[in-house]
Amino acid sequence: MPFLRISALNKKLLMLLACGGKKKSTASKFKPSISNRIARYHLNRHPLSITYNEILNRVSLNPCPADRSAMDLLTQSHAAILTCFKNTQCHPHRFIYCLAGRLFFSAAPLPFGGPRKTPGYAAFEGEDPDQLLSFIIEAAFKVYWNARGRAGLEIIVETVNLILDWHKQRRKDELDELMLKGMKKAGHIPWFGASSILEPLRHVDEVDSRLECVLFSPRRSSLRTSPNE
Repeated sequence: MPFLRISALNKKLLMLLACGGKKKSTASKFKPSISNRIARYHLNRHPLSITYNEILNRVSLNPCPADRSAMDLLTQSHAAILTCFKNTQCHPHRFIYCLAGRLFFSAAPLPFGGPRKTPGYAAFEGEDPDQLLSFIIEAAFKVYWNARGRAGLEIIVETVNLILDWHKQRRKDELDELMLKGMKKAGHIPWFGASSILEPLRHVDEVDSRLECVLFSPRRSSLRTSPNE
């Protein structure tokens, strides 16, 4: 992709990436996209949470105790997704934009889809990838808590795992396309015209430790029974 002059939006994004690298901490702090909204949520009788599988580096949607607060569920789900993304060689912001690129289209389930002129994702007004992830999680949980279905939560989990699978399979071009689509629909790069991928958001191959060792089997030999053999 040809390198183009960095726009004002790209400059701001580059500064955010420089200040918020993934190596500082794997801790996650959920920030509601709309202040004071959490107190008005009415939790479903069967609360769900997105949880992290450390062995597989994947997420899943699981039931949780009924006494968990809305903020606890949002924070845990946010941390689970972010931890998955941070356990790769790529910057987690790359995958957050890929997630938006896969979810933000008019035919997507609530809360992301809707009429072409006013889809659900158009409500996002944040300025950085962390706010984007918070918006995605909070919006899907709000739909579920309002008894309007769990399809939004299910597609988040499915898409996070799909992105990680594509990354392992080195499907760089498809992820690049998803990432740029997510950046455009989030309003973080111009909608029209070509855009360059900033260096912190570019693909980085994973290093498979199994390829760094040499496996060999010692030659088997029969035991000698006499000095002349």
